[in-house]
Amino acid sequence: MGCTQIEGKCFRCGYEIDYKVVMEMIVYVSYKFDTYVMVKDGEMPPIGECPECMAEAYVEVEDKSVSFVCGESIKGNCAFCGTRIYFFDYHSDYLGMCGYCAHYYEKLMRE
Repeated sequence: MGCTQIEGKCFRCGYEIDYKVVMEMIVYVSYKFDTYVMVKDGEMPPIGECPECMAEAYVEVEDKSVSFVCGESIKGNCAFCGTRIYFFDYHSDYLGMCGYCAHYYEKLMRE
């Protein structure tokens, strides 16, 4: 994303907070209400761990699908069945596959 110079600092003790933690806090506060509503309605929460930078700052809401720390986006459809690939379904060993197809492919390879 290019803004990795952002740092936080406690105004009381002066403790410096690095970019990753600041962005995780911003994402949490910004999407707290969306998370509540989506989970209450039986949907997956919109915030999760980015599979690339491991920050709890990956957001998937409507047309947004991006890590607010590293800028990675896994938005796309499965190359086999055409369903949307969600961040909680993503597996780096099976790029371009949804969780179901990756599981099925792995099962076939074991046989």
